[in-house]
Amino acid sequence: SSPSMPVIVVTILAFVIASVFMAIVEMIIDTTMIAFCEDCDRNDGHPINAPEALKEALGVLKDYEAEAEAAREKARQLQQYAASLDPKSGKPQPKPPTQPAQPQRADDDAEL
Repeated sequence: SSPSMPVIVVTILAFVIASVFMAIVEMIIDTTMIAFCEDCDRNDGHPINAPEALKEALGVLKDYEAEAEAAREKARQLQQYAASLDPKSGKPQPKPPTQPAQPQRADDDAEL
């Protein structure tokens, strides 16, 4: 008839449930950190697949956008170079001659 026995049972049960829950959360955090480290290892220290919030929380959020833009520009240049190659010989094709700009005469302004 004393309420102390149910309180003790509920307290022990709550502690067990909380301990199991925290063990699961700890395992999730460990798995996330291992995946982040693996992402860094596979991509030369640049986590590509990690969410921005994780990068920011770990202090590795840098301006990777500038690096990515430089890589895209280099890829465009390589594509342009590849397009300029002669398909048969693999050598650069000669560029068509361009017309030199006509020098403007000084007396053109006087005619107006």
